[in-house]
Amino acid sequence: MRSIIITATSLALMGNAALASEVKLRSSIIVEDKYITLSDLFGLPGEKGATPIAYAPAPGQRSTLDAKWLYRVARAHKIRWRPLSLKTKLIVERASQQVFQDDLKTILLAGLRAKGAGDDIELSMNGRTLAIHLPTNVEPTIGLDNLLYNPKSGRFVATVAAPADDPAAKRHRITGRVHPMISIPVVGKRLRRGDIVKKHHITWTSIRESSVRRDTILHEEDLVGMAAKRIVREHAPVRLSYVQRPVLVRKNGLVTIHLASRSMTLTAQGQAMQDGSKGEIVQVKNIQSKKVIEAVVTHAGKVSVSAPTHFKVN
Repeated sequence: MRSIIITATSLALMGNAALASEVKLRSSIIVEDKYITLSDLFGLPGEKGATPIAYAPAPGQRSTLDAKWLYRVARAHKIRWRPLSLKTKLIVERASQQVFQDDLKTILLAGLRAKGAGDDIELSMNGRTLAIHLPTNVEPTIGLDNLLYNPKSGRFVATVAAPADDPAAKRHRITGRVHPMISIPVVGKRLRRGDIVKKHHITWTSIRESSVRRDTILHEEDLVGMAAKRIVREHAPVRLSYVQRPVLVRKNGLVTIHLASRSMTLTAQGQAMQDGSKGEIVQVKNIQSKKVIEAVVTHAGKVSVSAPTHFKVN
């Protein structure tokens, strides 16, 4: 029976051979650091695996490593690996954390208000939405390096840096416009034709001053008590043409006519010749005398005339 003697050197050689035979290329990787290592590509452990072999893409970006480049790297570092075909590739993506648009607008708004743009303002930024990606090992902060603002046109030009207070941070140029806002009364629920606007229906919303039309209702007292002439959508600006004073007297409807003087008060039945809202003057025909007079609408189904008048109640 043969004896087999295995030395420490033999074990090491066998381990290296096994490691070399087991080396496989990863199909895709996400790296945290600014360098791509052999461990990232082939999963090698230890000091050799930590060897940097290329710069990683910018945070949030990705790149593709082709078969020829990968094979050159493997040969240069004595790694037993070769591509199965020229179509072999590896996709590398750099991990990142994103600075959100709300954070960007917050710092721009603060800078613009400091320059007198007003408190109730909204911003619109030119071009595509700016996506700022930062490495995962830094604070996702933004610094406002420079800001130019034209109050007449509302336009601004800003330079921001991310992360803030970093001389090596990437700078981004942003242009846009400031829009002054105005708060207007709207209804909090949809109203149908004929519905009366009550005080509890009123809520407030902010819209751009530039979008306010001449007939947009701006004051609560001009809306409460009015009747919808059409469907009024909730939380949308209400125009004067959408509402009217409630109709208290209907055309051809019966009304009570009040005639008041210092010495007497008389009433008579009449017929309205037209629709009328409170405070409006309408024509009314006396049921008995058939005479037509002008009267002021006071309440639902009621009108009044003041003495002296040639109207006879009987």
